[in-house]
Amino acid sequence: MSRVLGLVGSGAGGVEDLLPRVTQPLQADGWTVAVTLTPTAGRWLDENGGRAEIKEAIGTLDLPVVVFPRVNAAHARHPSWETHIDALRRAGVRLVYGDDVWPLHEPRSAPGRYLPWSAVLSVVNAAVPPPG
Repeated sequence: MSRVLGLVGSGAGGVEDLLPRVTQPLQADGWTVAVTLTPTAGRWLDENGGRAEIKEAIGTLDLPVVVFPRVNAAHARHPSWETHIDALRRAGVRLVYGDDVWPLHEPRSAPGRYLPWSAVLSVVNAAVPPPG
């Protein structure tokens, strides 16, 4: 049985890398990958009920959820940011987050930065080991 990944890509940048750096490597390892691309994930989720689906995924027993919050230092300074991160961790969400994988920079101060796709893939593969 194939491992399945539901992947949501937003307009936050990096979508152009999803095929070569995420989807194709996972497919080469036997994954089935279902990709949803949105210009702005927040608006799309509001309009299409996706937030409820994500909340359901987080609350579903034995369903691993991996999140890479592509944020900058300004986002992380928001007063509720750490509360949100802590809530995701308590819910068992595997976060690809921290200075070791995505050091935070001020807005627009790190152009051309590569996203930590290898770290994302490592967490996804660890969350759903190969069948056997």
